[in-house]
Amino acid sequence: MLQNIGDNIMQPKYNAFKTASTSLMDKTTAFVNNPTEETLSNAQLAWTDAMESWSAVEVFSTGPVEQMMIKEAIYSWPVKTAAVEENITNAPNEINAEYINSLPAVDINTGLALSQGLAVVEYLLFGKDLSTTEVLASFSDEQRLAYLQTLTEVLAGHATSITEALPEFLPLFVSADGKDVGSSTNMIANDLLIMIETMKNEKVGIPLGKKSLGQPLPLNVEALFSRHSLPLLMISLESTQELFIGKEGLGYDDYLNEVDARINNTPLSEVILAQFQACKTAAEAINDPLEVAITSEKENVENLYNELKKLVTLTKSDMMSQLGLSVTFSDNDGD
Repeated sequence: MLQNIGDNIMQPKYNAFKTASTSLMDKTTAFVNNPTEETLSNAQLAWTDAMESWSAVEVFSTGPVEQMMIKEAIYSWPVKTAAVEENITNAPNEINAEYINSLPAVDINTGLALSQGLAVVEYLLFGKDLSTTEVLASFSDEQRLAYLQTLTEVLAGHATSITEALPEFLPLFVSADGKDVGSSTNMIANDLLIMIETMKNEKVGIPLGKKSLGQPLPLNVEALFSRHSLPLLMISLESTQELFIGKEGLGYDDYLNEVDARINNTPLSEVILAQFQACKTAAEAINDPLEVAITSEKENVENLYNELKKLVTLTKSDMMSQLGLSVTFSDNDGD
């Protein structure tokens, strides 16, 4: 199972992220050298590809990303836009990777992105409720263009570093078998749980108002500026399910079947897969962009949240206990 996850899921997805990040850098460089509607559109499309590619591999906290401590530098949201603008205003005449990396990636108290990563690139390329003309006008400042280009160069560098580290990491990953707390089996299972919790809490729950006494926080949706939150959520669901089933090889579903894990005489693997589908169906029922749907389709968004909550219970409680694995993280969520 670990060999399959490493060779057929982790490595190909990180390679795809490297390719998409390099393309984003190239398309952004073309925009910086010649800011037009066409080059801006190309850069925006390249950002969407890179963001979707990251969403497909984001489920892995274990691995080079963790070892290099660069996950927040690659992606964290929401963006503290005032901090980004201050970084551009106060930047040296020559903006380079050293300057970007000298800035804190996130606010340690709020988790807001402050300086770099995919969410900051999104903010610069799309703006908040700006037309194409207005976005182009915002780049009349050479420093802003230089900052954007350097962000994508740093991002592509992170993606390259990950792929270069994988050949050394993967054999160690596969050899750390068993099911103790430090085993790859246990750590990847926790990665899967963390991603499901992230979807429930951060991607849906917080914007819906679950952490703010019912007060919706639409500006906290993922991919606010590109209005791409629901497609990204669907990719997160699909990639997490793919990890659970091992894509076309051995996965945690096979592990559950091997130990004959059941709920009410139904194989637990089947129950979990049915719940993944219920979450997808709930997401597909939402028509408006998520930041709008929170109020315009509140019942549908509540349904999505509740279906994700059921998936949390099935994996975090039932799957982990029946496999004899340990939950090693805490989300302070109470469920």
